[in-house]
Amino acid sequence: MSPPNVVAVVGRNPKMLEALDRLLPAFGLYVETYASVESFMYGAAMTDATCALIDTPLDEERGFELLRRLRAGGFTVPFVFLIDSEEDTIRLQARTLKRVAFVHKPFFSEQLIEAIRSAMASCRDEPCTGAA
Repeated sequence: MSPPNVVAVVGRNPKMLEALDRLLPAFGLYVETYASVESFMYGAAMTDATCALIDTPLDEERGFELLRRLRAGGFTVPFVFLIDSEEDTIRLQARTLKRVAFVHKPFFSEQLIEAIRSAMASCRDEPCTGAA
C-alpha cells in the first residue's frame, strides 16, 4: 500500500530538490524527487503521487507540456508550479488544465505547504488518479 500524501517533486536544481526533500516531510508529506520532466513522465513511482510540485522554467513550457501529456493519459493529480514570473499568460494557460496552483519564488515554507494541502484537498470531492 502506498503512503498517503505523496508529493512528486520535479526540478532540475539539485539544491532545490534536496531542500524540498527535507522540508516536506517535516509537514507530514512523503516525497519522491525527479531530476527531470522526463524521469517523472516515465518513473514507475509516479502513480503514488497525490500532488506534483513542479520547479521547472515555464518559459520553455516544459511544465505545461508535462501537465498536458499526463492529463491526456488520465493523470488527474493536482499540480503546484513554483514560478519566478507573474505573467498573466502563464496563469491563463494553466486555468484550462484544472487542479493547478502557483507559488511564486521566493516563498515562505507555510505558503508552499498551504498550496500543496489545498491542491490535495481538491481531490476530496472528485478523486484524483495517477496515470494508468
